[in-house]
Amino acid sequence: MAAWTSAIRSVLRQQLATVSGLPPVHYEGRTFTPVVGQRFVREQLLTFGAVVETMGREGLVREEIAYRLTVFSPVAQDATMRDHDDVVDTLRAAFPLAWGVHDQAGTLHGLVTESERGMTVADADWRQTTITIFAYYHRARGAA
Repeated sequence: MAAWTSAIRSVLRQQLATVSGLPPVHYEGRTFTPVVGQRFVREQLLTFGAVVETMGREGLVREEIAYRLTVFSPVAQDATMRDHDDVVDTLRAAFPLAWGVHDQAGTLHGLVTESERGMTVADADWRQTTITIFAYYHRARGAA
């Protein structure tokens, strides 16, 4: 995994942790066993490739990403669909449009460009809704 990917994932996870009442999170690449009857969130970071925006050894590279958060709620836990929707809306609000993201080292600079809420899908046991946050990040060309 590229260093910039780890740095961006860390920044996104820090922002996710600010959500009040955040259910347990299944972080990508980590072992997770959901508790029967308990809501949880699954995260996924997707990268779409790089575009060199300025030439030279220290030129800027633009990385496009999507951060997906899927909320899983047991149907039996939620008295109404509203309980599930409230969690989904709270998570989406944590990543507003034009939210600027910078890593601690100051080598990555980004911006959320779009946020989408998918349709809620349900079966006999679970409701699930995916939120996708689209963003771009600039990094120095040498910081792969």
